[in-house]
Amino acid sequence: MMSSPFASQLGTNYCPRDDELSQIKGLLNEPCLKLKSLDDEIAAMRKVLDKLTEERDALSAYVEAHEALLAPIRRLPLDILEHIFVACLPTHRNCVMSAQEAPVILGRICSLWRKISLSTPRLWCRLHIVEPTDPETSNQSNASRRLLRLEAARSWLRRSGECPLSISLESNYNSRISLPVGASFSPAKPDLFLTALIPLAARWQKIRFATPHSTLKALLCLTENDVPLLKHLEIVCFEPGDPHDTSDAGWSLAQATYYTTSGSPDLRELRLSGHETPHNSPTATSLVSSLAASPRLEIIKINSDTFTKSSLTDFLRGLPPTVQHLQITEPTHPAWHPYAGNTALDDDVLTTLATYCSTLKELIIRNCCKVSDEGLLCFIIYKNPALKRIEVEFGRVRQVDIRPNLQLFATDGLETSITYKNTLPPARFSPWQGLPDAPLHSQWDPWSASD
Repeated sequence: MMSSPFASQLGTNYCPRDDELSQIKGLLNEPCLKLKSLDDEIAAMRKVLDKLTEERDALSAYVEAHEALLAPIRRLPLDILEHIFVACLPTHRNCVMSAQEAPVILGRICSLWRKISLSTPRLWCRLHIVEPTDPETSNQSNASRRLLRLEAARSWLRRSGECPLSISLESNYNSRISLPVGASFSPAKPDLFLTALIPLAARWQKIRFATPHSTLKALLCLTENDVPLLKHLEIVCFEPGDPHDTSDAGWSLAQATYYTTSGSPDLRELRLSGHETPHNSPTATSLVSSLAASPRLEIIKINSDTFTKSSLTDFLRGLPPTVQHLQITEPTHPAWHPYAGNTALDDDVLTTLATYCSTLKELIIRNCCKVSDEGLLCFIIYKNPALKRIEVEFGRVRQVDIRPNLQLFATDGLETSITYKNTLPPARFSPWQGLPDAPLHSQWDPWSASD
């Protein structure tokens, strides 16, 4: 810093006298000239730096453009690149219509990758469809969005060529949606998306429909010959406007029976969910006969409140000998819910299972409520020789400690897991509804901004 006779006044509120004004001006003559000289020098050097930076950027772009030609991925054969693209797909669920993940994002890299992705059927043979609806927007806007999403789904599946299809449909149908002006067909039809998928039934392999039960009429035209590749079919039905988690799906089993077990020769896994209603009482016989017509059925997962006690008993008696895995989930309704306590699984039903299911290898019961500890022990004692694993989660406290008795069966190769809990967690809405990678309830806060 240059010395100044006014150093003690600098940075203060001091007001110079008239005679000090000329003194201060005289002190600034030389510094102001020096300041201008430095500004001119900096400006000149900045011009030189800007020119060097411009030359550097141009040279860098030249080098990078040529180095990109040397990238190993450019020399990969197209079939290898296709395999890499397929490996980018999610493995635990179907693909979603989003530019944030494969396969859509692959077409956003360059024109070549877009051409390859669009011409690779394996990238487009798995799709999760969510029907759009927004209660905050008008009926006409919702209808238009449904039409756009439907056309996007059709375009997606057209790219799949002749590949077997894995499709999950999550319907948010609102019966109040009206026809938009100028539409060539009605988007208000509740089976609009389901009807669009039926022409592809010959390629259905793994299918999940969560949809109003009234839309299932669209499937009446299908027979077992129409779905020769079907290995997995799951149907969750609900009333329009109702929440449709799998523990509270208001459906008619009398209708869903036919569609869920249509006798496909290659059906490997069957899931039934929903609550028993007065409309589904005559279904046990047809359900059993449909199951028996599936000679390769191996896995069955059911909700116990889908049945009455008698229909569940008949269901278990009619299981085909190919079934090796059975999972029964008890309802988790809160006490005030109209279907609370409506569970068909008890000691008698478990006895039927032990008697008739001689080929069963694995039994899993979730949220078990009515089966007693002694009843479970009797089932294990009289188990069939093929049974290798039993897992039971009791939705209540322990009544009798049967664990010491279970140790006797460990030497026979039987794996057992018995757990108890005092109360069941209440059912909660999940923003990941419809996808299998939804986080556990304890891992997210429904009120947080991130959700």
